[in-house]
Amino acid sequence: IVFMVIMTIAILVFAVKKDIKLNIFPEKFNKIYLIASIVVFGIFALTPLITQNYEISSIVSLIYGAFITVIFEEILFRGLVYEEISNNKTYKFLLSTLMFGFWHLGYIDTIIFRTSLFNPTADIFNIMVWKVITGLILGLIFGFLKYKTDNTYSSMLAHMLVNAIGS
Repeated sequence: IVFMVIMTIAILVFAVKKDIKLNIFPEKFNKIYLIASIVVFGIFALTPLITQNYEISSIVSLIYGAFITVIFEEILFRGLVYEEISNNKTYKFLLSTLMFGFWHLGYIDTIIFRTSLFNPTADIFNIMVWKVITGLILGLIFGFLKYKTDNTYSSMLAHMLVNAIGS
């Protein structure tokens, strides 16, 4: 959690110093953004009630997985990488999506830890392949939202929704 918060701040500071426009928020925060924000943050807030899991570790995990990680990853991939990688919108969409998908290989430690607790005989290689495939598919969806709206907030909302439901 601390690492991702520090890295998010570092990316934002770097962008300001280098005058990189990350296009985080939409130019017009219209009714659609308002309704989507209310729905996503509502689901996020209600997740402990829905899952009937009020343990502090589960709530911290939810905040980490569906909020902190999302903000970090979206600012990194649909913010900094997307905006700085190229002037070609299609190229930056595709490359930032590929990078996002393969980034999920970095979560192998979490997967090994969870499988050791819940399924010690799990096929880690197979799980990691599907983690990357899922990251690529979701990256396409999140990247498409950035591509169409020209802001990272839309991809953040979708990413938060997916991760909150997945928690």
